[in-house]
Amino acid sequence: MRKKNSEDAFEQMVSMKTVLLGGIAIVALFAAVLFMTSQPKPAVTAPTALSISISNGAPYTRSAEVFLKLSAIGAKDCAYSNDNAAWSAWEQFTDNEHWVLQSAEGMKTVYYKCRSASGGIAGTVSDTILFDATSPTVDVTAPVSGAVYPAPAVTLTFTPRDNLAYSLVCTAYLDGAGSNIGQVRSKQTHSADIVVSTGSHSLYVKCRDDAGNEGVSATKEFTVVPAQAPPTPTPQQGYSAPPANLYIAINNGAQTTDTTAVVLSLSAINATQCRYSNDGLSWTAWEPYLQSRAWVLASGNGVKSVHYQCQNDAGVSPTVYDTIKLDVPLVGTPPQSLSVSINNGARYVMGRNVGLTLSAIGASECRYNNDGNAYVDWEPYYTYRSWTLLSGDGVKTVYYQCRNSNGWSSPAWSTIFMDTVAPFSVTELTGSVESNAERTRVILVWYGVTDPQPGSNVNRYNVYRSDAAMPYSFEKIGETTDTRFTDESPSDSSGGSVSGFTRAYTVHAVDNAGNEGDGNVVVVTG
Repeated sequence: MRKKNSEDAFEQMVSMKTVLLGGIAIVALFAAVLFMTSQPKPAVTAPTALSISISNGAPYTRSAEVFLKLSAIGAKDCAYSNDNAAWSAWEQFTDNEHWVLQSAEGMKTVYYKCRSASGGIAGTVSDTILFDATSPTVDVTAPVSGAVYPAPAVTLTFTPRDNLAYSLVCTAYLDGAGSNIGQVRSKQTHSADIVVSTGSHSLYVKCRDDAGNEGVSATKEFTVVPAQAPPTPTPQQGYSAPPANLYIAINNGAQTTDTTAVVLSLSAINATQCRYSNDGLSWTAWEPYLQSRAWVLASGNGVKSVHYQCQNDAGVSPTVYDTIKLDVPLVGTPPQSLSVSINNGARYVMGRNVGLTLSAIGASECRYNNDGNAYVDWEPYYTYRSWTLLSGDGVKTVYYQCRNSNGWSSPAWSTIFMDTVAPFSVTELTGSVESNAERTRVILVWYGVTDPQPGSNVNRYNVYRSDAAMPYSFEKIGETTDTRFTDESPSDSSGGSVSGFTRAYTVHAVDNAGNEGDGNVVVVTG
């Protein structure tokens, strides 16, 4: 009996030790969990000093394929977009990227954003370039192929056309030798007298737009004869009726001309002699019948007419005529109708590098300045120019002035608001889950923030979502002007609203210039 009592006491002592050790283990485990959960989460920081340059800052490109020169401090991976809406997949950061612009020609913008290893996303930056891959067209209406002209000069009449450029640089090639014509406005007919020797000749015109695209006209083959002996068909005697079917066309039927020197295309049946008039009253002397003739219109802008009449030994034909609008630039007038637009009329810009869209009538050289400071040197007239604003946020003004041989124009100007500072961070973001039998959704609420630059202000809020696993991989899921956002499908990429999810959210304020701030991260479990 004494032995059994001793064994019972020993078993009770062992049991008490086991319970004591188990309790110590539970307390230690609870302390470890408490320690781990009380540690601060790693700070979410965004990359800084983002910059993007398309084709090394070139103002134009003739190809949709370009190279992006990039920089960012603290970036793990980056994404790119042509419209700031559809983005590429996140890619490892590189300082040089091959990129394809949108196919439609015109001013193009490439957007660039980066994120850090901690999941912070920097504000979007961008650069612009004018995409112009279409060559100009050049239509030469005079001289006419196969025509014969009297020496010593032939009038060249042509019309260049370009889909984007306001003016083009054109060169005439007579028998392969180039002669510079200079700046010619797109879609406007231009005429110039070219001195030629007697004999057979070829002539074509080549025009180049600001992007470097070149267009070449069809080649015109013609003959020049001594003025004293114009070609005249051998007259036949005994015509039974006056000349018939007379036809005249000024500059091959052109609608307008900027010079009084034109070329008449002519035809008539059974004509031996013809004459010409600007008003149908005062006529030239009768001349041998010709199929083309140089002519000088009456002076003064407006609609001009040339009258044409022929005769033979049977009598005089009825009169026919053609008209053309004369639009000669005013002599002695400085450049007129100047206009300048910064970034296609944008109100805000995030950086100093901008593009100027320009126009002026009669300009040969132009210059520019920032905010009324000293002008840059005179440059050839362009329809587009890259430009750098002065540093410092606020309203920026670009002044634009042109000149020609007659004098200087009055300045034109345009303004834009430069804002390089991101809005304040969204730091009071909270998230909650609403569930019912039909759906589960996440409600995000935050306090509105302001912009450090009062002239820009907050425009909207971008909302991002990520898996809760670190590092975060945030993707934009929407934007709003409110301080509340509902994520209707806070599930996986398949889109079903399911329970048992854990998601991380962050909200960033975006100002009117496009600068994007950052924000705190909230983790929501449903």
